[in-house]
Amino acid sequence: MADKTSEKLLIGKIFGILSIVFALLSEGGLGGIVLGIIGLVQLKGVKKEGAKRLRRLNIAGIVIGAVLFVIYIVTIATMIATGGLDLLISG
Repeated sequence: MADKTSEKLLIGKIFGILSIVFALLSEGGLGGIVLGIIGLVQLKGVKKEGAKRLRRLNIAGIVIGAVLFVIYIVTIATMIATGGLDLLISG
């Protein structure tokens, strides 16, 4: 059976990949932020060689999700300010 460190590395890798995928696919990138944070928590305390690379993968998912979230919020705010949201609701 695999040791705890190997399991944590695998879980961190899975969440890192999913964080990037869900950052691009979820509403406003929130999925990437959440999954990236979960992946980082799983890798906490792991000192093995590949852990640093996997941390970067999770951080990339968080960053992509955060950038998309900001773009999403700015877009919604702009639509509200210009009345563009009314067209979507009434259309």
